[in-house]
Amino acid sequence: MRIPSILIAEYAVAKPDGRFYIVGGGFDKVDAPTFPHTIDRLSLAVRAEIESSDPPGPTTLNVVFTDPQGNELFKRRQVTITLRAAATFPAPVNLVWDYAPVTLRGPGIYTLSVSFQAREVANAQLTANGPTSELEAREAEYSTAFQAYARGDVAKGEQLVRALADKEPGWYLAQNALGFILLAQGKASEALRRFEDARRLGYLQLEILDVNVACCRYLLGDVAGALAGFEECLRTHSITGGSAILTGLNGDEVFTIHVETPQEYLALVGANAAWSALRDRNLDVARRYLQLARTFSDVVKLEPALAISIQAASEGVGDAQ
Repeated sequence: MRIPSILIAEYAVAKPDGRFYIVGGGFDKVDAPTFPHTIDRLSLAVRAEIESSDPPGPTTLNVVFTDPQGNELFKRRQVTITLRAAATFPAPVNLVWDYAPVTLRGPGIYTLSVSFQAREVANAQLTANGPTSELEAREAEYSTAFQAYARGDVAKGEQLVRALADKEPGWYLAQNALGFILLAQGKASEALRRFEDARRLGYLQLEILDVNVACCRYLLGDVAGALAGFEECLRTHSITGGSAILTGLNGDEVFTIHVETPQEYLALVGANAAWSALRDRNLDVARRYLQLARTFSDVVKLEPALAISIQAASEGVGDAQ
């Protein structure tokens, strides 16, 4: 038995014509932001050659997937090959084993070993690297939490960022991130506490923080305080040098959008101010800030959620007249 080719891939299929269909072949390293780290799926592709000197009859191969400590990650796989009577040697056979999901518990070398007659004939290795410093590990956890939130798994995002905020109580980014995810779910009371912690700890992006704090006050019923907060943002803040994720208001609901220009920022904050004035039954002020939001909406294309918010607030002002 000889194995001239073995590799790990993201996806592989052994085709009837003797070829492999492979995606992401040569997959031998993964940089994990944190552990445990899960890979959705991987495949082991093997080209085996049965030789004339091998024992006659069916040929059985075993595959074992082990972690760096030698523990088996999956139940060992086995395949039995029966050659046609007229086979010529060496007789090639293409084989694929799929594993999903694959959870890497820690850094090190993970091994897929192929054995024949209790003897290893080939192996493929996957090296898992973790963060190289505490700072990288912390930032990787932060990134993983926000990736979960961005995928729509809000509960998982909250769980991960809450664990990080509890572990790193003095890190303003973690406190602000938890406040943001809580606010997105309408949990304004705790979100406000987390935002104030972030401010106290030195969070510097006040153009973002002050909008979020004012949104919390709005949801908590302090519409006058919310309006004052949004007005302060309009007087003193803007977005420069990149995009930001900000919170908008629409009646009793909140939404999040990416804001990339000063005009979008002013349109969003103007709409939020209009909602606050509308809830405070101050219709003249609400109309003034709606006009501001509409002015900038004519300059740049707004995200649909913000355009809908402006339209809903406009209807609210009209209904109240």
